[in-house]
Amino acid sequence: MIGQNHYIHLTYLQPYQRLAKRIDLTDFVREIELKCWDRLAKLYWRPFEAARAFARSLKLKNETEWRKFSKGGMPRLGRLPADIPASPYKVYTDKGWTSMGDWLGTDTIAPRLREYRTFLEARAFVHNLKLKSGGEWYAYCNGKMPLLGRRPADIPSNPNLTYANKGWAGRGDWLGTGNVASFLKLYRPFKRARAFARSLKLNSEAEWRAFCKGEMPQLEKLPADIPANPNQTYAQKGWKSLGDWLGTGTIAPRLREYRSFREARAFVRKLKLKSRTEWVAFCRGEMSELGELPPDIPAKPDNTYANEGWKGMGDWLGTGTIAPRLRTYRSFYEARAYARTLHLKTGIEWKKFCEGNMPEKGTLPPDIPLTPGQTYAKNGWAGVGDWLGTGAIANFLRQYRSFEEARTFARSLGLKSGTEWTKFCKGNLPEIGKLPDDIPTIPRKTYANKGWKSMGDWLGTGTVATYLKKYRAFPAARAFARRLNLESQTKWFAFCKGNIPEKGTLPSDIPVSVHVIYANKGWAGFADWLGTGRTRVSKSPNRKS
Repeated sequence: MIGQNHYIHLTYLQPYQRLAKRIDLTDFVREIELKCWDRLAKLYWRPFEAARAFARSLKLKNETEWRKFSKGGMPRLGRLPADIPASPYKVYTDKGWTSMGDWLGTDTIAPRLREYRTFLEARAFVHNLKLKSGGEWYAYCNGKMPLLGRRPADIPSNPNLTYANKGWAGRGDWLGTGNVASFLKLYRPFKRARAFARSLKLNSEAEWRAFCKGEMPQLEKLPADIPANPNQTYAQKGWKSLGDWLGTGTIAPRLREYRSFREARAFVRKLKLKSRTEWVAFCRGEMSELGELPPDIPAKPDNTYANEGWKGMGDWLGTGTIAPRLRTYRSFYEARAYARTLHLKTGIEWKKFCEGNMPEKGTLPPDIPLTPGQTYAKNGWAGVGDWLGTGAIANFLRQYRSFEEARTFARSLGLKSGTEWTKFCKGNLPEIGKLPDDIPTIPRKTYANKGWKSMGDWLGTGTVATYLKKYRAFPAARAFARRLNLESQTKWFAFCKGNIPEKGTLPSDIPVSVHVIYANKGWAGFADWLGTGRTRVSKSPNRKS
């Protein structure tokens, strides 16, 4: 085709004469021909038999080796011809393909295509092996029991799948051990099984579990036709509770019948308990002088009587204590008026008062909330300052000066750094005065999208934050560094700190942390940066080059 007429190629390549001087045209044409044939070959694959004959000639052992060869990973065998597919099962699906074993000539057959012995024949073979468990069966299938020989190809390793609807009745039946899977076992009828369980005279679920595990040798073993989990086996066949199963009379809480709410509450109030803690102790039997909790009174009344009158533990015990969420509070304005009469100065003092730590102020009335910010969040709340009448306003409610006005004030202070600004805001620079209420302590947040640039701009010092600085391009910065004739990374940082005055000072457009700023812009280590000729790249700015 193309190779028949070199004149066509040379004419076509005339515009590339300069490039042609450096390229062997014969090789170039050959490569083009190969690419063209590769594309054409995919349209005309070899017939299946011819392609399979080629594959078998390679003497490959498995699909993994075929994949490796197809990707050029076995150079001793050459390259995969262009007219033979790397995925033959796709190309020859309806043209003769059966399996990779047939393709390579190994005779290996995919499990799904194998023909196995009948279930009865296979089971008879397995019984002769005298295996005792599923673990031994898998060891045998994996060739880890050489004394028994290799598993025949017509015996499946997963018989539960192969014979699912052809006789499979569990691993015990397959191996001949007699063990039967739980879901296949035939159990005694519920009443007969329960009669057996009651005859054991067990007192609790813990004792039943111990018996089922064989941990009670004085009793017979659990019969094969009695389930260890009767609640599952007899769920719809008479099961009520473990108390009924063992005959102890114990009833699960969800199945019990309790007294009406009023009757139960009346009983509990007679106990004169003072708190939830005492109620829990009583329910646990830790207050023997009061007797035991009757079985028809719940230990968790809030669940049992949730929709039948429950109002809170205070109401249940008769102490009068009402849960905060159930209380009725004064209106916001009435409550605020009361709070202001206390003449408290801060939120901390309000908390102390509420906790009873300011007896001279009295006690918190039950209709005044401990956390007014939550109770009156949508009913007038405007901050602790407003609540106590101190005039202090919560930051989120304050009205601040415009950015330009606030910055003008900040610059008038003559402060030199962010540290001095913080001291001023905390009142640690009394000679300058106090921070006005309409100037924020954290201006970068308040004016984030309203003009804020940096603390240097805010204070008027001209200092620019590192992340905002514009530095010289890497080559120009490196040229400057090399002119300093510094010998090591340590001396570079000494220079940056001004500890080598004879070398001058670091220009503002050259960073101290050059390894960070120029990390992806040409940086190749401090030896390259300083021009010392050393090749080791330091990983830490504190280590010597």
